[in-house]
Amino acid sequence: MPEYVAGNIFMRVPHGFMKKDERVDSHSHHFDHVTLCLKGSILFQKLDGEKGNVVHSVKKSAYELMPWILTEKGVFHAITALEDHTSYVCIYSHRRADTEEVVEEYTGWQDAVD
Repeated sequence: MPEYVAGNIFMRVPHGFMKKDERVDSHSHHFDHVTLCLKGSILFQKLDGEKGNVVHSVKKSAYELMPWILTEKGVFHAITALEDHTSYVCIYSHRRADTEEVVEEYTGWQDAVD
């Protein structure tokens, strides 16, 4: 998965271009981060658990003024492409495993981004 760095801000493209209706299944993260729609449009669904029901959904398009969503830590969510050639990026900071402190470089602690 490509990762791009700007200071302590890391940008990860979790998937290449997605086809319409392609879905990234339910998952959660250890820290808040931003999900930014780069191309096309996505349906972002917050769920009430790993295999749970949708409690909130929002559509985001690369063509709108604010094409991002705050992805909150511990909240299960799924992302679905609403058109062909959709792409999004996750924007976050790497952290130390022992203190969870934000650091300037990759620490090898995969949970900081997963």
